[in-house]
Amino acid sequence: LHHENQFKTVLFEAGFYDNYKASELSKTKQDFSLYNESIFSMWSETKAFQELLEYVKQNPEIKILGIDCQEGKVFQTHYLNDLKEVLTKNKLNFAEEEFQLIDKTLIFKDLEHLKGNTFETSKLYSVYDKFLKALAFIKNKDFKTKVIEQTFKSSKAEVDYVLTIINSKKFPVQNPRDQQIAENFIFLQKELKDEKLILWAANYHIANDLSTFKTSEISLDYIRRMHIQE
Repeated sequence: LHHENQFKTVLFEAGFYDNYKASELSKTKQDFSLYNESIFSMWSETKAFQELLEYVKQNPEIKILGIDCQEGKVFQTHYLNDLKEVLTKNKLNFAEEEFQLIDKTLIFKDLEHLKGNTFETSKLYSVYDKFLKALAFIKNKDFKTKVIEQTFKSSKAEVDYVLTIINSKKFPVQNPRDQQIAENFIFLQKELKDEKLILWAANYHIANDLSTFKTSEISLDYIRRMHIQE
């Protein structure tokens, strides 16, 4: 696909920001080991992925990016600093207490204290909206700034998902995580409109209608486990 058809970008069912940052650091520091953290272990520990990583090292024009709203350690380590950098560069000021709230809830998903607490939840979302309005206000955004903004939206969707579970509510869609995966994919598709994209993900997460699936026992077991998790 790369040699004969000029495909240069692989999008994984893995953290949206995690893999943006891994891609950024792999280009600047020539360190590809971070992909073993940014890509979910169900993929990164396979022989196929390790062979892909070796191929990318030899062909640095290839990008590995993610589309999932479920982020990991790379997100927890780097996102807050990148968010602060973007806001500071655009002269948008926030109180340290507000950044601490973002760190606690949006980044580390410490949300159990919000169970059944509509007042505190409403206060939290008002802070989220304040950040999102500030990011939307920025003019002439470069790719990094757009990624930081989309990551905020994506991670807010993951907060919505966790709070829905904590409060034992029903999801308004088949799977809100998959809906956000689709939003992140569409974002990258638009931003990389001149590139050919390869999507590497479980069928369950990219299906338009699960009721049309012809499933094996392995697939059914996976779907059952997903429903229990959700």
